Amino acid sequence: MNWHLSDGERDSYGVIELGIDGDIHLLLEIDSEIVKHRFATLQLSISETSIAIPQPLVINMTIDESPPLLTVPTGYLTIINSDEMENVDVVVLISDSGGMKYTEITMNWHFRRANQIVMGSHGQAIVSYNSHSGTTTTFSAIVDMSLEDQSVLQAFDRIEIWFEVADKAGYELQGYGSSFSPVQPLFRWIDFEPRFDIIQATPYRPTIGEEINITTRVVNEGVLGGEITLLLTDSDGKIYATEVVYLESGQWQQFNWTIEAWKTGRLGLTLQILNQTGQVPIPLANVADNPEQSLSTTSGLLGLSILMVLFSAIGLFMASQKRKRVVDEYEMKRIERLVAIHSSAFSPSPRSVQSRVQAPPRPVDVDENSQEE
Repeated sequence: MNWHLSDGERDSYGVIELGIDGDIHLLLEIDSEIVKHRFATLQLSISETSIAIPQPLVINMTIDESPPLLTVPTGYLTIINSDEMENVDVVVLISDSGGMKYTEITMNWHFRRANQIVMGSHGQAIVSYNSHSGTTTTFSAIVDMSLEDQSVLQAFDRIEIWFEVADKAGYELQGYGSSFSPVQPLFRWIDFEPRFDIIQATPYRPTIGEEINITTRVVNEGVLGGEITLLLTDSDGKIYATEVVYLESGQWQQFNWTIEAWKTGRLGLTLQILNQTGQVPIPLANVADNPEQSLSTTSGLLGLSILMVLFSAIGLFMASQKRKRVVDEYEMKRIERLVAIHSSAFSPSPRSVQSRVQAPPRPVDVDENSQEE
């Protein structure tokens, strides 16, 4: 078999032998010195056989040295609503100098939460060929992106979308929307989302028989409006109040109740938005014992303290008076001795000298520090 490669200006020739089974295996390396243009032709012909020679086979060739480049037109894959995932309009453009196969491309997606892929959120779909113009090929489809289990998704998850295809030369897709640079449209959570904004009870430390004022406010942070059923219950499951109200998007409603503290200890009061939240405890301390008994005990302790202070003051006053009397007696005796000594100064006698030498004894009580204190 003869082969002839030409770019219109340069040519290259060769011959290969046919196999016994009639199969032809041709591995042709294109010489850049022969093919210097983007387009070339390869002609195959058979000669020197005993059978009729068919017409030469001419193959048109395109030299492609660049990968296909993907772009997503403005307005597509920018926002994906959680309630419209089964009808997502997808349009992508692929530019390639060598041209694309007029078939289809593969679209993939998954969701991330805290930069981790959400398990069970991966999906895949086929986007079909639509049109071709110059070096640009258009693919479009209405894709169902809903998951088998939609409950795995949450309000603040984000989505990543990428496409996969190879051109005629085998180059993988590049650009924004490829596996190297996924598209990240805004994932908008469309739902009815009521939540508690305020929950409070006054007084925080109630006593038995006292009235407790409970206040709560419910706000709808979702995009859709909806009806809520609000329940006020205790730890035994008894329902004290039920409220039903419709909330538009962004709307809030405040509720107030009054309940008498029917027992001491923990009441276990909770609030719940039916089918939306769990049972949320109301911040409330344990109910105290009988307040009159507590007041009587407090008054008794106060009276006892006052009596102890009064008795201490009386004892201190009596001790001070006793010490003053003893000191006065001692001073009187000392003065009398001094007078007697002074009177006998001009006619001293042995007895008077002895009396002058000896001082009156100091009372023991005066030096008793404990009594003085």
